Amino acid sequence: MQPVIALCLTLQSAGHDVLLAAPPENRGWITSVGVSFEPLGDSFTAFAERHPDVHRLLTASPFFGFLRAQARIQFRRFPVLVREADLAVGCSLAFGLPSVAEAFGVSYRYIAFCPQIFRSQAHPSLFVRNHRMTPALNRLSWKVDALADRLLFRPVIDRGRNTLGLDPIPCATLDHLLGNQPLLAADPELAPLPEDVKISVTRIGYPRLAGGGRLSPSVAAFLEEVPPPLFFGFGSMPYSDRRKILVQVTEAARQAGMRLIVSWGREERIGKDCLLVGPVDHGRLFPKTAMVIHHGGAGTTTTAARAGVPQILIPHILDQFYWARRIQDLGVGPAPLDRRRLSVQSLAARIRTVAADPRFRRRARQMADRMAAPEAFADLLEKGGAFF
Repeated sequence: MQPVIALCLTLQSAGHDVLLAAPPENRGWITSVGVSFEPLGDSFTAFAERHPDVHRLLTASPFFGFLRAQARIQFRRFPVLVREADLAVGCSLAFGLPSVAEAFGVSYRYIAFCPQIFRSQAHPSLFVRNHRMTPALNRLSWKVDALADRLLFRPVIDRGRNTLGLDPIPCATLDHLLGNQPLLAADPELAPLPEDVKISVTRIGYPRLAGGGRLSPSVAAFLEEVPPPLFFGFGSMPYSDRRKILVQVTEAARQAGMRLIVSWGREERIGKDCLLVGPVDHGRLFPKTAMVIHHGGAGTTTTAARAGVPQILIPHILDQFYWARRIQDLGVGPAPLDRRRLSVQSLAARIRTVAADPRFRRRARQMADRMAAPEAFADLLEKGGAFF
């Protein structure tokens, strides 16, 4: 949600009226920053809590069932929301939006936050965890993805289009979703576009949400102590074993001789070496840390990369495995950890590896220097080149 909210605020500052439709659990965050909100579909967070690993065969059926249900809801809800719009911008799982925009003659663009959504032999489809496969196996993964779409998902799209008086789509659902000229909101240094991507893609840079000002006095005081702490957080990823994760992370940090800041939803000091924090401005916090341990979301990965600090990734779902591979390949972090097999010993070993090798921090700082300035996104929108 972070880059989407940043996009909405940027468009509002340019004088546009913006309405953001998103899963209902995001209402508080979106409305708190002054963006108009409409709940759309069911809670993805609640689904992910019940099915934390969509990459397993046992989870594939309920995941496709959830996606089909959301598409049907979208075909009912989007006509009301899109009817009077000048532009419809889709992202993530907005499968019904391009068809509804077509039915009402509304301009449509799709915004992606990771190059993995584009078919390429350089990476597998989004439903594959393994990013160390050969180009041939990557191509095969996209063929399997297209077959699953044709059998399990595209019929839902076509039935929705029929209710709008539209013909069935002549292509895969993914191609229909991306549209003619999708936007890629990702830094070229961190997320290069493979040369074999066939569609025209406009790169607009990663939209960064401005932070909430100064860090709290407790956080600032903790950062003034030495040595610099590591940061741990799983972002929006739900996990039922929350207390167990906290125990694992704090013990791993202590075994590695590191102080620790943990994203926990509230602020509380735990002993001398650990601070729990609530919502905090990552852009201000990360540069003051020794390293960032996280789930591999596009926003956290980009923010940590801009801060010039090493990263340890524990990917959970979809494109997070792409970011884990990129961080390792760029040399700003070690091999990622498997969320399902996370242990105190494995995490402590990764922390010690990063802390003992100055090359991780040096490469992270060098990459931060090469990354595009975040203002490029707003500049491009003001010029009118991205959407209109």
